[in-house]
Amino acid sequence: MKPAIHAPTETTSQSVLNSLPAALFILDQAWRIEDANCIALEICGASQVDQLTGKLFDEFFSPISSEVVNTVRQKKIVQGKLKRIDGRDICAQVLCGPPLENSDKLLVLLNELPEHDSQIDNLLQAYHRQKMLNQRLGEILEMGRTFSLHTDLNKVMNQVVRVVGESTGYGFVGMYIKEPESELMRVATYIHTSVDFESFKETNPGNDWDILQIVNSNPADLIRIGAKRIPVNFGLDTLVSGEGIASGIKTSRSSEIWEIDGALLAMVLLNGAVTCGYLRASHPLKDCCKKNADTLSPNSESFCQQALWIYANQAAIAVENAIQFERVRMDMDKHARVEQNLTLTQNELETRIRHRTKELERLNNELRAEIMEREITQQELDRQSQFLRQVLDTNPTLIYARDRNGVYTLANEAAARFEGLTVDELIGKTDNEINHDLGQIIRWRHEDLDVMDNCREIVLPEERIIDTHGITHYMQTIKRPIVGPNGKIDQVLGVSVEVTARKKAEERVVQANSELAQAYDATIEGWSRALDLRDRETEGHSLRVTNMTLRLAARMGIDQSEHLNLRRGALLHDIGKMGIPDEILFKKGPLNSEEWVIMRKHPTYAYDMLSPIDYLHPALVIPKYHHEKWDGSGYPEKLEGEMIPLAARIFSIVDVWDALTSDRPYRNAWCLDEVLQYIKDNSGTHFDPKIVDVFIQNLDDIVADR
Repeated sequence: MKPAIHAPTETTSQSVLNSLPAALFILDQAWRIEDANCIALEICGASQVDQLTGKLFDEFFSPISSEVVNTVRQKKIVQGKLKRIDGRDICAQVLCGPPLENSDKLLVLLNELPEHDSQIDNLLQAYHRQKMLNQRLGEILEMGRTFSLHTDLNKVMNQVVRVVGESTGYGFVGMYIKEPESELMRVATYIHTSVDFESFKETNPGNDWDILQIVNSNPADLIRIGAKRIPVNFGLDTLVSGEGIASGIKTSRSSEIWEIDGALLAMVLLNGAVTCGYLRASHPLKDCCKKNADTLSPNSESFCQQALWIYANQAAIAVENAIQFERVRMDMDKHARVEQNLTLTQNELETRIRHRTKELERLNNELRAEIMEREITQQELDRQSQFLRQVLDTNPTLIYARDRNGVYTLANEAAARFEGLTVDELIGKTDNEINHDLGQIIRWRHEDLDVMDNCREIVLPEERIIDTHGITHYMQTIKRPIVGPNGKIDQVLGVSVEVTARKKAEERVVQANSELAQAYDATIEGWSRALDLRDRETEGHSLRVTNMTLRLAARMGIDQSEHLNLRRGALLHDIGKMGIPDEILFKKGPLNSEEWVIMRKHPTYAYDMLSPIDYLHPALVIPKYHHEKWDGSGYPEKLEGEMIPLAARIFSIVDVWDALTSDRPYRNAWCLDEVLQYIKDNSGTHFDPKIVDVFIQNLDDIVADR
């Protein structure tokens, strides 16, 4: 099968025809009009070529035939009246050129009669120059047709760069084509022997690939890398000045080339729409493409641009033919393989057909079932989406999502209501646009980027937020990363629950607890004073030993958080004496053994009285164990050593000191030296030796208010 070879497009020839600054008619040997350019239509008063084609030229310009025949060889200009379609006559000049090579057509150049005769000479010069340019462009077209003589893509590309280089005089020509359905680049280059090959080694080897990527995505982006778009004009830039003489007419937007770093780029377009690659020409070998060259010469810079554009169009046709040929060849190979596989017998083939038919029926049934299932699934997804939207919007929790730029991409009604907006108004805005506090915005941006960059969750148990009205809110917030459809984490999901009411309630609870604790302590002090009032002889004892206990505990390094329980225990250390009969408690003389048994029950009475009160549990060690002794001879449980709680060991020294330095019904107070000696003598038997040492070393500070 031969590859399909596209006929040359009419773009170039039509552009050349329309670019002439005068009316041009193409006639057959019978002087019937076959074609005309746009200026000819305008002069004749026609809107389209169909109104002129097939009609005799004499119908519009008469008498002329006999005179014009003579001008074919003599190249004379004939003047006469031109009758327009609308019946109006105008004065015109006519120049008839000889037949084209290998053609039986006549070219008639017509122009309205100018005001000055000098314009006629300019018109003749323009005609001859344009004719020479057309002839040269025709040669370019013919050479471009040779590209399609090859069906192998590599040969096509090599032919293109060679012909372009040899015909335009460029020392370097490269052709860069992107492989169909792949990320590969196919390259062919032509380098003239006079060009220094070493100069190409310093170029960026990836530059051509970068340009090819831009060309195949959007050629207009070439501007970003410094390229300049050059429109290709098929016609003279300014042939003749004067009224009625037009400048060169540009072709379509695709009729353009680009200039970058001194090189010309021409796009190679498949089907005139999809870019496939580009031609690159640089290093001109002669003065044909210099900036100041004659613009009317076929060797001018404008001509080089036109030729390069034509070659690119012809190359596109040849490349597409080669690609199609390659596909046809592959299809033929595939078809040949298929034919080799069709050597099965008719029964086997029929069996396969039956099996295949059944398989297709099964697959069709499965496909129908799958389609129905997908429709049901889609309906379910739609319902779930609606349900999720309703859940989000009815949820009082603030739910929102922001991207890396801080733009809200998701929000429920609670989040929008918090900002004083609707959901649609909030989506697409940033916190800065909502006029949040700048410091708050910066903190949120750092948190969001931390979540996305480190792919981790952030939990903020208590977040203080000031809304746009200046009102303070407290939120519990969780921020989690969201993986987008591209597999990248580019959003953060935030869920915030307002706990302002709870925060205020907690503050009220703390205040209430503080007030309750003050009430508890006041109650305990009241009990202590009531006990002192019952026993006039020990009045003030509880408060004194409490203060001394706290001072000694501070010297012992007891944490400040334990002082409250020490204070409560010291104040209530003798609360158990409330259960001792007055005749024993207020007896003037020593107690007998039976009375001591009752008296020694007051620690147990204290524990029984206070243990039902939960907040006093940590303080009960002093009331219960302050009469225990280091050697185990104390009461009520005869504990010894460090089995006795530390608070009770501290208090026992202070209690004995205050008792011995105070008057009692059965004895007078001891002097301080006697009491100090007693404390020292009972160290290791009654008292903890370490605590005794601390007590004696800091005695003045501990008993300061005694």
